Amino acid sequence: MSAEINLVLDTWAGRRHYAVELVSETPKKARVRVLTPGGVMLPGRRYVNCGETVLVPKHAVVGLPKRT
Repeated sequence: MSAEINLVLDTWAGRRHYAVELVSETPKKARVRVLTPGGVMLPGRRYVNCGETVLVPKHAVVGLPKRT
């Protein structure tokens, strides 16, 4: 399950889209690997480097494949 999707974060500068890869899913969260060079600053001032895996809420992920 390696679909390329976007992580969408609302910041003070507007809405930002970051390239991520879906690794796995839980009922309410998605585990993604960050593909954006330079990494991503998540809410709560948590920084994730490129290539690292992180668990994020599903509502923050756009382009998830439909579950069948």
